This record gives sequence, structure tokens and C-alpha cells, in this order.
Amino acid sequence: INWTDMNPPVPPGQVRVWMWQAALHGFDAQLFFRWRAARHGQEMYHSGLLRQDSSETVAVDEIRETIRHIIEHDLPKPEPRVALLHDFADSWAIEINPHRQGMTHRSLQIGAYGAARRLGLDVAIVDPTGDLTEFDVILAPALHITTPERISALSRASDAGRLVVVGPRSLVVDEHYAWSNSPLPGGLATRLGARVTEHLSQPGSLLVDPWGTEAGVWTDILEADDAEVLARYRGDSYLDGSPAVVQRDSLVYAGFSGEASWPALLADLLDLVVQPAGVEVFVRQDQTFTIDHTRFAVESGPTSHPVT
Repeated sequence: INWTDMNPPVPPGQVRVWMWQAALHGFDAQLFFRWRAARHGQEMYHSGLLRQDSSETVAVDEIRETIRHIIEHDLPKPEPRVALLHDFADSWAIEINPHRQGMTHRSLQIGAYGAARRLGLDVAIVDPTGDLTEFDVILAPALHITTPERISALSRASDAGRLVVVGPRSLVVDEHYAWSNSPLPGGLATRLGARVTEHLSQPGSLLVDPWGTEAGVWTDILEADDAEVLARYRGDSYLDGSPAVVQRDSLVYAGFSGEASWPALLADLLDLVVQPAGVEVFVRQDQTFTIDHTRFAVESGPTSHPVT
């Protein structure tokens, strides 16, 4: 590339990492850009599989070798047991009134998705009104719009014993962008046994106890009536000691927005080990694959299968 302050070439081994990552995520095809590096124009410094003189780069050997290894493993398609609910309407709704600089639908979604991947869980991106009982865990951060169809889908999943984890800024407005007439989370507060009473947009100094992780730049303030408090806010604030995460039956509401708090919560709920940052884990039948995206040797957590 050529649009950053520094533009290093693709390092040795990187193409192999990308290929394995795509294969383990269940790719249908793998495309490479570009075949031969350009000799003219703005992109003449961009990497190619062939150099400008048509000689092969190290990436070509990596592709040949990696294709052979992927075929040998005969990888099955992923069968995600975790659903991340996504609808662009929620993104647009938050974009209209973020109420805080840097607060985006995308950042809240990535926090939950990244946490599931840190636990080695495959994740499917699904419509909020579909049949969620097909999954074991449903993640719903920033599900901003509340509709009868969405509430019905979440309720059916919870009734079926699926773990439903609703995140901050969820079920706030209706499809006409009018604030919910019901206590928040709109349509689920009674089932949850708790409600969101206020929202705090703050510098990010609060922590979430018992994990000691950051609460993030946005916190939903919760009042628990008939729900178990799983975590509390800690810090120099009037929120100190107030609920950060509540649960009733298989329905959980997390009020924090901090990315580091998501892995801690899901690890506790699912009794799993959080892998180091930069390490991806994939379980395929009786084998576990790990990909290290860092530049350093790291030690991954325990697994129940042989590791490749």
C-alpha cells in the first residue's frame, strides 16, 4: 500500500497466516491482489506475488505450501454456536445521535465479537428477528431499536435456555426513532428484572469489578429489582458500587462499553479461558488450530484437543 505514514512490504509468513485465517473461517474462495507489481502509476510500490520483473516473491512459495497443507487437513465448515445480532438500522440510529464523540455501533459490536473470538468461539452474524434458538449464545450489543419482532426473538431464545447477552445502548428507541414508552431495555425490562435508569458518557475512569477491567466511555446505569448482580462499577464516581452486569435466568444485560470487559464477562458465563490478545483459536472436530497475529511468541490457554 502507499497511503500510510510508513508503508512496509508484506513480511515473510504473512500470506500463510492470511490463508489459514480465511480457511479456518470457512472461506469459499481466496483471491490475491495483485498478481504482478505495477510498473506505472500510483500503485507501483504496492506488493505483488510477482515483482515488476516477473520474478516470484516469497509469497508464491507460501501459497503453494499452504494450499497443500489446507487440502491435507480437509477442514470442515465452521458451525457457529454463537450469534452476533446485527442490523444496519441500529448503526444508523446511533450515528444520528451518538451522544459522545467516538461512540459507534461498530465499536460496541467489535467488543462483543472480539471477546467471543478470544474464547475460541465461532460467531455467526445474524438478523435480530431470525430464529435465535439455533444458537447456544446470543450477543446483542448496541441493539438500539426495539420492535415486537426483536423482543419476540430474544424472548423465545431465552425461554429455550439459550444464553442471551444484551449490551449497552440496546432497545432504546422504536422503529420511528422515538424513545421507548417502556422502561429500558424497552420490551425486556420486566423479563430481566432490572432496568436502565440513566446513561453516563464519561472519560473512561470507571472499572468493572470483579475483573478490574475498564468500563469504557459509555456506561448504562442499572437498577436491579429481581435480577442477580454479576459485576459492579468501581471508581471515583457516584456510580461506585452500582450494578454493571445483571442476570435473570438465561438473560444478561451488560452496561459497560469497554472492550476488555467483554472477554472477562463471557469467560465467567461460559467457564472458558481467555486467549492472549492477538491469538486466534479454532476448534475443528478433534483438532485445535491457533494463529498468532503478534510478532512475538505467546502462550495460549489450555485446550481439549491437539493444537496445530
